[in-house]
Amino acid sequence: MNPAFAYVYDECLTDRRFERELALIETALGERGIAGRVGRLALFRNAKEMMADLSQSGVKNLIFVGNDQTLLKHIWCVPEGDLTLGYLPVCPPSDLATLLRIPVGLAAVEVLAARFVATVDVGLADEVQFLTEVVIQDAAGAVLEIDDNYHLTIPKHGALAVRNLGGRVAPGAERPNPHDGFLEAVIEAKQAKRSLLSWGQKSEIHQTRIPFLKAWLKSEQPLSMFIDGQSVQKKQISFSLAPRSLRVILGRNIEATVSI
Repeated sequence: MNPAFAYVYDECLTDRRFERELALIETALGERGIAGRVGRLALFRNAKEMMADLSQSGVKNLIFVGNDQTLLKHIWCVPEGDLTLGYLPVCPPSDLATLLRIPVGLAAVEVLAARFVATVDVGLADEVQFLTEVVIQDAAGAVLEIDDNYHLTIPKHGALAVRNLGGRVAPGAERPNPHDGFLEAVIEAKQAKRSLLSWGQKSEIHQTRIPFLKAWLKSEQPLSMFIDGQSVQKKQISFSLAPRSLRVILGRNIEATVSI
């Protein structure tokens, strides 16, 4: 067992569907010399205390095992210190695994064994940290002030996403850069388009993408938004960035800043 590694297992892994896959993964971790202590998330177990205990035992690499929400819900429970975080996705599909260039299942062991480490940006929605994005499906009428330079009013039927790593990536689409030092505002709105082949109008989605450092969103009505998938309601919220503040094990086709 390698004392530098510890694994945080999601409660979903108690499902018998994952028994065989998990056994293969644990065998592979042992063969590569990176098997470590295991902490198990549970409904009535304090995740923050468990991770603090793992950190105090000398662990240097803390790996979340499960699905996207395993990482996104509990990553901010990790105590401050010289820890590198990893993700071993077991339950497909996994949009976050795609963003981090990590294969789902057994093949992810090779990524962990290579320990290709990068420091990535962390977004801030007020004081709440987020790794992927903040999504507001109905932001019509809200005003977005960007970098103290200009204001945008979200149009009717408009949606807004503030992206760090981003969310689901369409095949062939440009992937976000996890350490470019910017957040990105993505505004989507339906626009009427007259069809030459039929009577009437058809609507198409128009997308505006704006990189920024700081932004403020204000609305007269409470806005329903999802911060890393967690639902909140706010009339106003600020967005900023903590650049290169999180050490994460990534797939090798992301440029790394540290390789140990």
